[in-house]
Amino acid sequence: ILLPPPSVSVTQTYPPFGWSRSRVSVNREYAGDMSSPIKVHILASLQRFREERGLPVALELEVPDDADGWWLAAELGLPYESIEGMFVNHVIYGLDQPVKPGDRVALVPYGTPGPHRVYLGLFEAGVATRGNLAEHVKADGEDS
Repeated sequence: ILLPPPSVSVTQTYPPFGWSRSRVSVNREYAGDMSSPIKVHILASLQRFREERGLPVALELEVPDDADGWWLAAELGLPYESIEGMFVNHVIYGLDQPVKPGDRVALVPYGTPGPHRVYLGLFEAGVATRGNLAEHVKADGEDS
């Protein structure tokens, strides 16, 4: 039996026909110490990208109050167009998701095989991320 981690509670599930991501809510009380840095893990091809540059793939970062996945990707020097989604406290989101102190984050690249992308909600997160990609790439280009 697989149970959700203590920081996640399932509030609604769908029948096994027409699989879709369950709606979940994160209990921030159990997400971690709110005064601590976030813990970040970088997965798969994003991991190789960082390793080739001699950078760590698991780290802790202090985050500003307005941090989100876009900020995190820029801070880590990761190309936006390579990130499909991110897990924040065991729940998958697009890069628009805010990141707060004490959160546990894993950045996931495109390329997760087969139906797992749909079951995990990664496909949905990728659609949200792609929808805002041009806006963030343009904004970063203007900052330079």
